[in-house]
Order: sequence, then C-alpha cells, then structure tokens
Amino acid sequence: MSQCEKSPISTLSYRECGKGSEVQNDTVFGCNKIILSLVLYVVIVAIVYFVLIASKPTFVLQKDSRGNITAEVDFGKVLLFSILISLIIVIILYGLWYAFGNQSSDMN
Repeated sequence: MSQCEKSPISTLSYRECGKGSEVQNDTVFGCNKIILSLVLYVVIVAIVYFVLIASKPTFVLQKDSRGNITAEVDFGKVLLFSILISLIIVIILYGLWYAFGNQSSDMN
C-alpha cells in the first residue's frame, strides 16, 4: 500500500500522491482552454464578418462581366476574408497573451 492509500482523505493533497495523481489545471472559467479558444475564434469571425459587410471594402465586392466592381457584396469573399483576418487577429492576441499575460506571477 502506498502512503496515499493509508492517509485519510481530508489530509491528502495531489502533490503527496506522486506524479501519476497530479491534476493539471487546463481550465479557464470552468471550460477547457481549447473550447474557450474556439469560441473566441468564432466570435471574432462573426464580428469581422459583419464589419466587412457593413464597410464594403473593394476586395469583397462583386465584379460584373467586364471586370468592373459593383456595389453588391460577394458573401463568399466576405466569409473567406473574415476567416483569414480573424486567424491573424487570434494569432496576434495569443502572442500578446503569452508575451505579457504571465508577468504578475513572475513578480511574486
């Protein structure tokens, strides 16, 4: 029997039971970090999608048969560019988070 099996439950901690029993803290707000990251990405995609539709930049507008830009929005282009722009935004946010986010624990 190991030391963990002999001790009462109220006195145990995860570090006393050895390497196999340690609990990793992968949660933020009670959710897995991967799920939270995916939700954040979907929200950013939706925001960028609506911003592109509202602002109507020339790269998301349809072209007529002569190649002239019309005033109509091409929703396929909007979706493609919103996914790409959101990916860039999320990469920048995570880079900033990991660069500057853990500094409060280093000062203690």
